[in-house]
Amino acid sequence: MPGSPTYESTLSTYHPKAVERRRSVGMDPILTVADQPLYAPYLEQLEQLDVTAICEIRWRNCIIVDVDSLTASQLRTLPFIASVTSTSVVAYPLSISDCTPPIYGTSEDMHRLTNTFALHDAGVYGLATRVCLIDNGFRWESMSSLSHADIAGTYDVIYNDTIVSNEPGDPGNQDGHGSLVLSTIGGWQQDSLIGIAPHASFLLVKSEDMRYERRIEEDLYCAAVEWAERNGADIISSSLGYYFFDKLEEPMQYAWLDGRTTFASRAVNDAVARGVICITAAGNGGPQDSTLIVPADADSVIAVGASLRRGLSWPQTSVGPTADGRRKPDLAVLGANVRVQGTDGSFLSASGTSMATPQVAGLASLLRQLYPELPTWVIRNALYNSCVVTDPLDTAMGRGVPDVTQAARLLGDDFGPGIGPPSVIETAEGFQVLAGCFATPDLSVSLLLQGSSTMITLGPLERAWYATTLPSSMLAADTLWARLISEKNGRQRFYPSDTTWFPIVRNEPYVACGARLPGGIVSVAENWSAPSQTQPKAQLAPSIVFNGTASVNILGTGVPHTITVVHTSTGSVATSPWSTNAGSTRLDVSRLTSGHYLVVVQTMDGMAVLPMIVH
Repeated sequence: MPGSPTYESTLSTYHPKAVERRRSVGMDPILTVADQPLYAPYLEQLEQLDVTAICEIRWRNCIIVDVDSLTASQLRTLPFIASVTSTSVVAYPLSISDCTPPIYGTSEDMHRLTNTFALHDAGVYGLATRVCLIDNGFRWESMSSLSHADIAGTYDVIYNDTIVSNEPGDPGNQDGHGSLVLSTIGGWQQDSLIGIAPHASFLLVKSEDMRYERRIEEDLYCAAVEWAERNGADIISSSLGYYFFDKLEEPMQYAWLDGRTTFASRAVNDAVARGVICITAAGNGGPQDSTLIVPADADSVIAVGASLRRGLSWPQTSVGPTADGRRKPDLAVLGANVRVQGTDGSFLSASGTSMATPQVAGLASLLRQLYPELPTWVIRNALYNSCVVTDPLDTAMGRGVPDVTQAARLLGDDFGPGIGPPSVIETAEGFQVLAGCFATPDLSVSLLLQGSSTMITLGPLERAWYATTLPSSMLAADTLWARLISEKNGRQRFYPSDTTWFPIVRNEPYVACGARLPGGIVSVAENWSAPSQTQPKAQLAPSIVFNGTASVNILGTGVPHTITVVHTSTGSVATSPWSTNAGSTRLDVSRLTSGHYLVVVQTMDGMAVLPMIVH
């Protein structure tokens, strides 16, 4: 805080040109929390362990040290160290620069049909899950909705290299289909395309050769499945299949579609036996019966059909049963006019079970994030049991359309309620800890602080949110370490899911990326105590503006000390320069996106909280 000994001593280390540059871009105060020196007692504890910093990176709250692997393991056990990573390893966090709640745009149809909203609102987007897509190629680097994508590995089975975009000799459309598929699950572009699981990590495999339809492609598919399993895939999704081949190739016989005969079906069954959730497209050969493609017939695979927006069957979705009489596909999601992005950057609609399949892979990714230890068949059955079965003999829609939020609740009842990433909001009353938790009603959620045996109860709010407020006095140090514990039917679940703790840090609010906080939850992350009185006549003129408006006037407050603009849905603090001239204060709102805000004005005499809407 300006005027404090720490602030002034830190400011004195900055060159005057640095101070002037910061002032010129509207920084007031000149220093932020991220500029403060690293916490000296932590560094002193490290020195007692003969660990000396090579350099400090204040903006990332980290230091670089030279230690052996044994010392690194010891450092990981210290309560004030969040993580220890080798400098030889690239370990960048999720690179989505826009972590505001999603604006789905025309991609909302697929989310509405499968009911992803509660999970997304709670910040559950597939983080820490690894999804492999097997297709004809991928050119994600040219697609704006995938600029954030975490691509964990690539493999071209055709040429035995790591290049999954077009290579010399490939047809022009070689990598087009797979790119559409990837955007359906992984896209993140506000008001244009929000994928089902955009925070997942992706393995991309190119196995489908667009130059011909030959039986060798089924063998390449098997190699792709093995590579994905070997490289840590939690989920394998393929929007391709095999039945029709060039006329010189031996034709497929429907009698072989018994779930255990063809190489491709056996490959996915083997992967499921090794703990991978496998999902594949049923095909687009309907509405005739017995039009499935391999490996949709596999015993253990989730075969996906396509539906219309209202949940009815898309006419061209392939229809079962399998050769041995089993109902396939297993379920169906939106496959008509699905929002996607092409390799040329344009947004368009595409149809088919190919577009439906990555959606189901995304649903499985959301559930896997909440329940990382559960067997594949448990996740699969939860999706099945969440469907509304319209006809038990339906061989086009299977069990129907899954409701992923209901699936998460069913798993929560049986295995302990799933817990989304917590958010920590600093308010005038203290520190509010919020988390989305999933089970049917009457679950309990508690917070345990490190070093204490007292369980602090979180109360239910709207949607899946639970929250509690910790008084500021509880933060005797700058950081508290905590765990969340949920319980239902005697089954408990913890966050973090391992034995670690998550931090509650003074002056460092945190909202999970993409989370949509309950109404009325607001973060005011400033290093001052709220005065007891509020300015009675303060107002904004105007208080309702349109996107792109240059500025608004703040009236009736006197000369401000600080002005903070807070997005009410996310708790994030926006950068909005302001100036005072001849008693009038003008606030720059040109950079604000559409939404509801609170403008918090602090003066020497008090504080005013003024609502503002940007259309």
